Amino acid sequence: MMLKAYFAYYRPYKLTAMGVVLGSMTVALLDLLFPYLVRHVMSVELPQGELGTLFSWLGLLLLLYCGDFLLMCLVNYYGRVMSASIENDMRRALFTHLENMSFTFFDNSKKGQLLSRLIGDIVEISELTFRGLNDVMTCSITMVGTILIMFWMNPPLAGVICFLLIFKTIHTVIVNSRMKRAFRANRSRSGEVAAQADEALSGIRLVKAFAKEHLELERFMEKSNALFRSRRDSYKIFAYYTSSITFFTHFTNLVLLGCGAVLITRGSLTLSDFVAFLLYVNIFMKPLFRLTMFTEMYQKGMAGFHRFQEIMQEPETIIDAPDALPCKQLRGEIVFDHVTFSYNQETEILHDVS
Repeated sequence: MMLKAYFAYYRPYKLTAMGVVLGSMTVALLDLLFPYLVRHVMSVELPQGELGTLFSWLGLLLLLYCGDFLLMCLVNYYGRVMSASIENDMRRALFTHLENMSFTFFDNSKKGQLLSRLIGDIVEISELTFRGLNDVMTCSITMVGTILIMFWMNPPLAGVICFLLIFKTIHTVIVNSRMKRAFRANRSRSGEVAAQADEALSGIRLVKAFAKEHLELERFMEKSNALFRSRRDSYKIFAYYTSSITFFTHFTNLVLLGCGAVLITRGSLTLSDFVAFLLYVNIFMKPLFRLTMFTEMYQKGMAGFHRFQEIMQEPETIIDAPDALPCKQLRGEIVFDHVTFSYNQETEILHDVS
């Protein structure tokens, strides 16, 4: 349900989103093509010693690299413009919704929390709107394509690599659940710090009049220290996760080197295939690193969208009556005719005033 509400904001930009997706897919497919062409040059063109043909292949690679560069520029530019547009739409919708809320809502809400959701949370969501489409599409195609190509080249060696990848995937799912809770707590405590600062600075004259600066500092630092502890815990999880990716990369290369050496000595693997395997494993690790960064961004973005939705789902209480009349011409005369008014059901502010 949350994701459905999130993707609804892409609807006005569906053509741009489709272009970003297609561009990301093409970039991912080109990344898969490059090691295969290098393998072909090493195994076929290089042994023949035909420099003209060899440089033709190198020219083709350069042309593909230039096309890849241009396509990545277009994807990044239009994707980020789309992201900024969605951010602008969300901020307009939230501000409009807040303007239609009653005084009771603002009496029971902290202004700092509302500002945090209007500015900070939507910025976090904006980071996700482009990178979400781009990273998920590119990384999925690259990782799946890499595995398929490695199995086509050498199934036994690819099986060893896939076993390690399945183990790492399970580990990632477990760590991600912990990170999601940690980043949601960070956003909540960040709003509490903003609310406490706003409360203290709004009443600064009263604070100074009674010399209560030290008391307000204690209150502010209580919220700030809670945010620090929450962030420290989340950074501990994230540091462990990113370090495990680096270790996993080195360990996978070590396993590949050992297994590849055994297969080469037995004649089951050519040197060109082994070089291509190394390139494909490194290509696989690149989206794994991107998914690592995407994990943090996704947790922050969805935590921000969750808080955004909390406000948007609050019912609007200031709504025009069905028979309300537009004020086309005002003559400058105001009349109170038997007016009764109250903020709640218990206490009347005005009673039958004419």
